[in-house]
Parts: sequence; C-alpha cells; structure tokens
Amino acid sequence: MTNSVNRTTMHEKISYFFVNLGNIPIMTLVASFLSLFYVTVLGIDEIKVGTMFLIARTLDALNDPAIGFAIDRVKEGKLGKFRKTLLVGTIICSLNYLLLWVGPAYTTGAVQLAVAYISYLLLGVTFPIIDISLNSMLPVMTDNIDERNVLGSIKTVGYGIGSGLCGIVAPIMISAMNSTKEAYLIVILIFVALVVVLSIGGTLGIKQHIKFDKETTKYSIKDLGKFFFEKPVLITFIVALFYNTANNFITGTNGFYAQYVLGDIGMVTWFTVAMGVAMAPFIFITPKLANKYGKKHVYGIGIIISGVGMLLRLVKIDSSSIGIAVAIISMAISGIGSALFMILFYGVQADNIDYIEYKSGKRSEGAISALSSMITKLGVAVGGAFPLYILSWTKTAEGSYSAMGFGLSSAVIPAILCTIGGLIFIFYYTIDKNKLKEIGVELQKRRNDT
Repeated sequence: MTNSVNRTTMHEKISYFFVNLGNIPIMTLVASFLSLFYVTVLGIDEIKVGTMFLIARTLDALNDPAIGFAIDRVKEGKLGKFRKTLLVGTIICSLNYLLLWVGPAYTTGAVQLAVAYISYLLLGVTFPIIDISLNSMLPVMTDNIDERNVLGSIKTVGYGIGSGLCGIVAPIMISAMNSTKEAYLIVILIFVALVVVLSIGGTLGIKQHIKFDKETTKYSIKDLGKFFFEKPVLITFIVALFYNTANNFITGTNGFYAQYVLGDIGMVTWFTVAMGVAMAPFIFITPKLANKYGKKHVYGIGIIISGVGMLLRLVKIDSSSIGIAVAIISMAISGIGSALFMILFYGVQADNIDYIEYKSGKRSEGAISALSSMITKLGVAVGGAFPLYILSWTKTAEGSYSAMGFGLSSAVIPAILCTIGGLIFIFYYTIDKNKLKEIGVELQKRRNDT
C-alpha cells in the first residue's frame, strides 16, 4: 500500500482543496447563523426552531444510508460515479439552500414555519448528495497511506479556510449592516455563488484512480447493516456522534453568546480567528504525529483537548475584558483538538473502508460516507436543538438569557461529551498501526492477483 503507484498530481491536490473549500459554507452558515436569523431577526420562537432542527436532522439522517446506497450504484462513466453525483448535487442543493433563507424571510405565520420546515428537510436530502460523494472520493483517489494523510490535511485546510471565511467575513458583514434581514440574505447570496463556482471547478479537476470490478462494489442492504456493526466502524461512529453533538452545541450557541453575553455578533469573527490560528500549525504536525504514534491515540486525544477548551469558558461568562479573553482562549484550545480530529477523521474513515474490504471483499465508499453523514446529522439534530431548549428553559425572570444557560450549553455538556468520546476511541478502536499495515499488504496482494 505504501509503495502504491496510485498517487495524485499537484493539480488534483489543488482541485481537491477547492472542492472541499466549496463544500463547507452550506452547513457552516446553517449551524452558525440560521437559528440566530430565525429567532432574533424573523422572530420565530426558540422552541419551534429547536424542534425543527431536531425533527428535520433526525429524519434526514435516516435517509443518508439510502442515498449512499444509491450513489454506490451509479455507473462509472467518464467522470466516475462520485464526480457525477457531486456536480448534480451542487446545483440542486444550492437552489434549495436559497429557499431555506429567502422563503421564511418573506412569509409569515404558519406559511413561514412550513417553508422553513420543508426547505430544511429538503436540505437533508440534497446536501448529502454533495457530502457523501465528496467524502467517497478520498479512498478512490489513492490507496497510499501517506497520500491519504496528505489529502486529509488538504481537506482540513479547505474546511478550515471555508469555515474561516464564514466565521470571519459573515459576522463582520452582518454587524456592519446592523444585523438586518437584508444583511443575512446578502451574505447568503455571496456564499452560495462561491459554493457553486468552487465545487464545480474543483470537481472537474479531481480523478478516481482506484478501480474495482463490479462484484467488489455490489453489496446488499443486509451488508450495509453488517458494515455498520463492524467494531472499528461502530466505534468510529459512536465517537463521531459524541464529538459532533458537542461541536454543534458550541457552534449553535456562539452567535447567541457573542450577541447577548459579549454584546456584538462581530465577536464571532474573533472566535474564528482564534480557532484558525490555533489549528494552523497542526495541519502540518498532525500527519507526523499520526505516523509516529498512530491515528488511534492522536485522534482520541484531540477530541479530549476539544472538551478541555470548551470547559474553560466556565471561568468567566460576561462581557468584561477577562470574559472576552477567556472565550477566545477557549476557542483556541478547542481549535487544536478540532484540528487533530478533522485531519484524521477522513483517514480513519478510509481505513475503515479498507477494513471492510479486507473482511468481506466489498467496497463501501458510499455506504460508509453515508453512515458517517447520518451520524453527523444526528449530532447536528441534538446539538442544534438542545442548546436552544436550554437557553429558553434557563431564561431569567426578565426574559433574558442567563449565565447558567450559556455555561451548560457552551461548556459543561459539550466538554463531557468530548471527554467520553475521546476515551472510547482510545480504548476500544481496534485498528492500530500494525493492523493497518497487515490490511494494506493483503489488499494490495488481492489487487495484484486480479
């Protein structure tokens, strides 16, 4: 595997960066600003918005395996199966995404809520076509372990810069235009245009180098269930559920925290800068740490570090200079943990796909990416809904958000989830460096034999 000739060119690496950069604004803006837009600008009740997140994300999480199953059955063609669905998904998802923001902005009452629910539910069908297709590309671009770590770093850089653009530019623009309805919609239109250009351009520049015979890529619904319950796959998904739930607690409350505790939504920009600066060195360090100590330990420790950063916010929850400093430092430490998690996650996922082929003889890029998307969305469902519930339940007698509500939703609960998730991965994930080498040698032998 290490000496595989299936390597990616510099042009492909650059294109892979752009397509990942184009993928991130859609859900990042939803996670960071949609609830704030619906609650504070459009005046929709927190409980209604939280319930929408919970119901819609849970339902659409359940359809992801079906979408992955369908994507795995798309005929290869000149573009390959995953590039074809990535292009189609980008177009239909972008149109639906505009409806999610614009529709509720120009309707009222029951119609407004219906448009919000329907468009949010449709996002759960259209975005997975992009996300599953993109996440399925890494395992078929190369089977070289070192190259996969490099592509994982490129993916993380793309995601990081995409998140940074959303987290830095969007709050500045919204704050400069006084957080009006029009301000939010202008930001959305700009970012959707970027999504379309970067996603389509990047997709046309990447290639599928790993080819499989039809029998290897055929699997049944029953096989899908078996894939999920393979121990390394199951452990990866359980841990991802804990981390993504915790991360969405933080992401979902940061806008509220900046506006109602620190006094300016523009402070989200500083959260993003702090996180990005802290993450940057680990883009280069993480692959080396993983090669030396193994993905298993570095990945698990990264999740725990994220939890430590989140818990730090409890030190001071107010708008004083110390409170602002604590909030920024908290995000920086969480950024270090997030870098370790994000860079290695897709490499771990690729390893799990190889493990399933090693055990069953079946390739399952779409299936594993779909199951991963399902777990992520369950995390979004819980992590997006319950902070709103907590903030609503812990309001003061005067109707303002309380320090206790912010402490629970943006510190205590996510820190506990991260700590549990990290420990589970360290102690129960079964693919270590030696096992990975064994799998690689066996799969290369099988491919050479065919």
